[in-house]
Amino acid sequence: MGNVELRSGLGLALGAVVGAQVGSRIAKYIPSANLGRGFGIFLVIIGAGRLSG
Repeated sequence: MGNVELRSGLGLALGAVVGAQVGSRIAKYIPSANLGRGFGIFLVIIGAGRLSG
């Protein structure tokens, strides 16, 4: 496989699949306005972290 660490890749893939399933089920019960607001806050936090270092 070259430069890919198989164990890390499998862990990330498993986490992504499980996270997507759980997140989609939780999102059904959250009003869309709150979901959008929460996602916006998440993006601001991630952006601030990227800018600070």
